[in-house]
Amino acid sequence: MLSIIALLFFYSEKVTAQYRNFHTVDVQVNFDQPLREWDGFGVTYVQTAHTGDYKKYPQDYGGFSLLDSTKKAEIIDLIFGNDGLKPGIAKIFLDPLHQSVQEGNYNHELSTRYLFEFYQMGLEKTKSDNGNLAFLTTLYGPPAYMTLQNQMRGRDFDFQKKQDLLDYFTSWSAFLVNEMKFPLKYVSLHNEGDDWRRWPNDGIGTNFEHGHDYNMYWSPNLVAEMIPALRNALDKKSLHDVLVTPGETQNWLKFSLWGYADSIASKKESLDALGLVTSHGFNGFTFGRWYSGTNNFGAQLLRSKKPGLKAWVTSDSWGKMDVNFASNIWAQVYQCEINGYIPWAVIQRPAQWTNNDPNPGTAFIVDENGNFTVEKGYYYYKQFSRAGQPNTKVSKVFSMDSELLPMGFSSSETATNDAFILINTGITAPYRADMAEVTLNGRKIQFSFSDPGKNQNISKTIPHAIKKTEAGFCLEFQTDAKGFDYSGFGIQVFDGENSTEGIIGWKNVKQGFNPEKSDAIPVIDGLEDLVYQGSEKYKIDEVLFSETNTTFSATWKVVQTENKLFFVVEVTDPTNYQERDVRITLTGTNCREFDAFRTSENENYTFIGTFRTDENGRFYYQSPPSSVTTFFGR
Repeated sequence: MLSIIALLFFYSEKVTAQYRNFHTVDVQVNFDQPLREWDGFGVTYVQTAHTGDYKKYPQDYGGFSLLDSTKKAEIIDLIFGNDGLKPGIAKIFLDPLHQSVQEGNYNHELSTRYLFEFYQMGLEKTKSDNGNLAFLTTLYGPPAYMTLQNQMRGRDFDFQKKQDLLDYFTSWSAFLVNEMKFPLKYVSLHNEGDDWRRWPNDGIGTNFEHGHDYNMYWSPNLVAEMIPALRNALDKKSLHDVLVTPGETQNWLKFSLWGYADSIASKKESLDALGLVTSHGFNGFTFGRWYSGTNNFGAQLLRSKKPGLKAWVTSDSWGKMDVNFASNIWAQVYQCEINGYIPWAVIQRPAQWTNNDPNPGTAFIVDENGNFTVEKGYYYYKQFSRAGQPNTKVSKVFSMDSELLPMGFSSSETATNDAFILINTGITAPYRADMAEVTLNGRKIQFSFSDPGKNQNISKTIPHAIKKTEAGFCLEFQTDAKGFDYSGFGIQVFDGENSTEGIIGWKNVKQGFNPEKSDAIPVIDGLEDLVYQGSEKYKIDEVLFSETNTTFSATWKVVQTENKLFFVVEVTDPTNYQERDVRITLTGTNCREFDAFRTSENENYTFIGTFRTDENGRFYYQSPPSSVTTFFGR
């Protein structure tokens, strides 16, 4: 109760006072309130995912095989260098191609050449900058002979091959530790082995032609049984420091709802042997087979029985490589309460993914001519990976606007300084001029700019388009000229659809208007094209809300073809698409200056200046929409 009262005092300064204005948002980062240890942000290199015979099809989805030594070095520096992503964790796949027959020899280098080259160069670069990597290896799928179908990517595990599978895990783990000298920390049982409907009923179809990668079905009971079995097998190989994870469901909802967490929790030997909770983070805004809401129910259950248990996201979509990608990372850290985050492949060669990759976002794309491009995802991800260095701690944060998502990392015992991130999702800023209401033949029709989905039903009867402009937005629509009620026509424009700051309107019941006749037909594209040039411009200037800003204005024009009326409405609002005023308060930090770097639609990890806190640990920042800004203390 006391903490709630304190929070109220922080946000309002006077508990009974009104919130000061709609334009300033209070954000707080409490470096002195750590939530959990942070192991770092990471990367994944994927070499094979679909090939059943590497000699016939030497797949390299990561594309390193096409790059010359200079380009390889450039990418390694951009990822692992001191000015690069600086990942602290990494994921290595164990594909099904390392052994072909039962009790046969292992070949751990056949299908891993470029994967090893990538990580060897990365580890060397990391160590040269006094850093380190913690590796997790994931079974991408077992050899064909270990399945009842006796085929690559067969669905069902042959329990008579249990020891063979354990040997497959431990031989590979020992090779990584002893031969490759990789700091392997975790072994993960499976990669999205939860989805039993990725196979036909008989479990035989490989489905590679549909873009499905390696896998085998892992039931909750199989996972619970194999965790302690693999723990014992690793111990027999003297790999005591290599811990076991439950494998990686597609998202956290499946880990809990589909019974994986409960199966582990109900089996003491499984819970005792568990070293890390893992899942992928493929979430969405609706529930469905492939995506779901963000939650941490399963991890919470296991942590309640085994305090201190950590959780990692070991694969996740880069989405459209925009601010939504960034906000999903925020959800994983603060809603799923994870300790480490690794997205899907950091470097991709699209031509090598069968039937198009469903997650094409990434940091680097390699083309078939041996060239690479740096994608927008790189610059957004760099905001997080550099701030959340290994062994820092996730800090408690507050924000009085859910569009502005702060994320804090306290330096803890590390050599880094405190850092925090501010994500401006820029979806529904309350002061945005974002709605026009038009009266047509007695019917009021609302065209929403901030939420185009509201206009879907309108578009079936009234063709229209809305586009962003430098000054505000432009609405264009058409309606039938026959039977049109000229005297009843009216327009109102709203400054802020949800939190109203202004309303202006136009209505002339007596005079109506006289449309300009035109033989040319305007294109409905949300732009005022040449057809409207000779038309009279009507000012929408009747103030209908007392607090309307005098700089908020709009005009409209109309032209008539033989049987249609075409309207264009131009809205001007100096606050539209402007930066959000954010008051940032920092507690528990010795840093008084913060260097800021920003990634947005128009910026690629750009230094924007140094901010200094006042005596109260505060400073103001103008945050652009759809941006991610990181502040590094010094």
